[in-house]
Amino acid sequence: MKIYIPKHLRKIIVVDQMCKMIEKYSEEYSDKSIKDSFDYYNTTLKLDPVYKFINLLVSKETVGDNQEVDEVINYLSNVFYCVKGTRLVLNYLQPLL
Repeated sequence: MKIYIPKHLRKIIVVDQMCKMIEKYSEEYSDKSIKDSFDYYNTTLKLDPVYKFINLLVSKETVGDNQEVDEVINYLSNVFYCVKGTRLVLNYLQPLL
């Protein structure tokens, strides 16, 4: 686990002790397969129902060869979350059908 706490805050004894405690805990008990803090976020993102639905609609043929499918799916799911509850969701889905 990587923790960034500025040096001027590390001079405070309680903050320094907390950092050492977290580092020690992460050495002993953390999952070694997790590389950074976004690994868990990226795995939970794929469990998202909007992501799953768009993944069913979007394929390599609809996206094109020059773009990554995952990038397009992430972009579209973010767009749909921004316009949720409006008619724009249906308007954005129309070209994909």
